[in-house]
Amino acid sequence: APPTLTRDGTDAMRVRANVAPGQSIVVQESWDPAWQAWAGGKQLPVRKDAMGFMAVDAPPGNQEVRLAFVTPLENRIGCVVTVVTLALLLSLVQFGIWWEPFSVKLRLLNLLPTKLSHRRKILLDGLLLFLFTAVLVGPFFQAEYTDTWSSIESTFVSDARFLTAHWPHPQWQPLWYAGTRFDYIYPPAVRYGTAVISKVTGFWPVEAYHSYVAFFYALGIAGVYLLMRVGSKSRPFAYLGALATSLMSPIFLFLPRFRDDAWMLQPQRLGVLVKYGEGPHMSALALIPIALAFAWLALEKRRPWAVALAALFSAGVAANNFYGAAALAV
Repeated sequence: APPTLTRDGTDAMRVRANVAPGQSIVVQESWDPAWQAWAGGKQLPVRKDAMGFMAVDAPPGNQEVRLAFVTPLENRIGCVVTVVTLALLLSLVQFGIWWEPFSVKLRLLNLLPTKLSHRRKILLDGLLLFLFTAVLVGPFFQAEYTDTWSSIESTFVSDARFLTAHWPHPQWQPLWYAGTRFDYIYPPAVRYGTAVISKVTGFWPVEAYHSYVAFFYALGIAGVYLLMRVGSKSRPFAYLGALATSLMSPIFLFLPRFRDDAWMLQPQRLGVLVKYGEGPHMSALALIPIALAFAWLALEKRRPWAVALAALFSAGVAANNFYGAAALAV
């Protein structure tokens, strides 16, 4: 009988084959050191063949070989480091709030009569700008598949759909490059954000993806306001910068090729999102001004909560897109 292969989810498979002396079982799946094989209760060596596939040296006879992708040590270490780091950052935020002068804490709790605080003004302004931008791109929140063939967003939608179907964390993606680690494909924020929205709301993955990237697009305009408010200390200039960012692109004045590519002179950042599907890039770009604003506050005021928030938003940039992380570093 010919060999047969049966998949048990994304991270395991079973191969039935009649192995002759001197033969090996070749599985046309990319070799990775985390794959392990067993037959008859004994572990078998898994090596890379000349084409980069998995070759299992099974004993002669009629064999059922079970292969499994075992969580690598570096992944387990990374999970522990991530949890510990998040706990430390949240503790810094809590410590910063506790360290505030007692009168400030009373005002934050509405126990002392006061005018609208500086922080609340910034939060209110940011919320208004977020809502203004969300209205501008409102149809994109619930958009389904577009007819822009130049867009790459179907890649991110399918990645999130795969995660939704194999929740919470498939370790192996058999559909890419003859199989590869799921963590190697793309940073996690877009796929997990889209999958969570899809599971919670019941949206199709494509609708959930558009909701995710549209949310961050609108958040990015509020982020521009925050950075300018922190840097210039001017509310009018911060509003002007945020509104200008949401409505226009100065690049059109200097580069006619970009201007000609923009439909009705829509802002370049919106065109990149809608026409070319660069949702991860735009989501990371949206978080950069927020990360920079808190980094500014951390350097200026030396407050633990500012340090923690700068770190969290910087991590959010990298979790959405590595090019965004490079832009933040530069």
